[in-house]
Amino acid sequence: MERRNRKGKNPPDDDDGGGEKKRDSYCNKVTPVGTKTEERFQEVRADDEKQNQSSGRRPQPAVWVQSLRAFTQFLYAPFNGSVLPRCFTVRQCINLHKLLVFPLYIFFLYVYGGKQPFDFASKSYGPVALLLLICHSLYGLMWVFKDIHFGDHTWHTSMSPFGFIIVFIYPLATYYLPMFCLVSNQCPGGAFATGSEMWVIGLGVFCYTVGMFYHFGADTQKFYTLKHQRPRSLITEGFFAHSRNPNYFGEVMIYMAYGIWSCNYLCVPVFATVWIIMFLPNMLAKDASMSRYHQWQSWANRTGLIVPWLPALVQDLLFNGMRRTGRAKRTNTVDEFTSLL
Repeated sequence: MERRNRKGKNPPDDDDGGGEKKRDSYCNKVTPVGTKTEERFQEVRADDEKQNQSSGRRPQPAVWVQSLRAFTQFLYAPFNGSVLPRCFTVRQCINLHKLLVFPLYIFFLYVYGGKQPFDFASKSYGPVALLLLICHSLYGLMWVFKDIHFGDHTWHTSMSPFGFIIVFIYPLATYYLPMFCLVSNQCPGGAFATGSEMWVIGLGVFCYTVGMFYHFGADTQKFYTLKHQRPRSLITEGFFAHSRNPNYFGEVMIYMAYGIWSCNYLCVPVFATVWIIMFLPNMLAKDASMSRYHQWQSWANRTGLIVPWLPALVQDLLFNGMRRTGRAKRTNTVDEFTSLL
């Protein structure tokens, strides 16, 4: 009689390398099969394939855009995972980075903060250091929560350990610069403020507030719209009524706030390299892909690539905000309003 386990299934044969096969299967798996998250992402992929079949071949972005996106994919798994297996996903790398913000910021404060490193009131950089510690740490925790409950399926792309290390160093580790530059005074470029100026505090709070609103609001809207929308179509309402990439806009504004609070000239230019190398190609590739929809051109005419199109935003705030019944159905009001400017 064959030996069976408690669930009635045959145990793995120790002689046929079953354990090794399981490890190889795990390392090449994108996400755990059978979870609700994986089922949701499989639905998204299936919907994308149906859209591609019904609308023909997707329009392709410019060659330089494709090259930068290919470079990003190479970073995830150098040498196509032939040297080391793909045992991780991009989300694990990003989430580790987010969870380390608070302990690393505490470490920077302790090392470079002098005899009383956490006495913010006695230091010129105290106000913005406290803002950085609270706001950046909470943003990291909220990002991880978002990824767990309404994350982006593209972050489930597999990574090799080598790719994990590379991506963690660049671009992710560069996002630790604000606190380091602020308290250590060791970043090149010099400082443009001490950290106690009201304009530094106020401008940073403005950027952070706008960024959090757009980033998390847009990602939430996108996730639940794609989850329930059948058949799939462009998302042109809500946060996407003014910008085609409001989530990217939100993230840029958040890190602009951190760059301002760093009081150093280095941070924002370093962040900008990430936005140009990684964000911009993704946005342009998405534009090319979405251009196959018939409503694409009218939507593109009234939205910005990343920054919200001001005429559309002004219409929402002034015209629709003062209507008795709220937002009216989409008309040519935006185009008419734009022509008056």
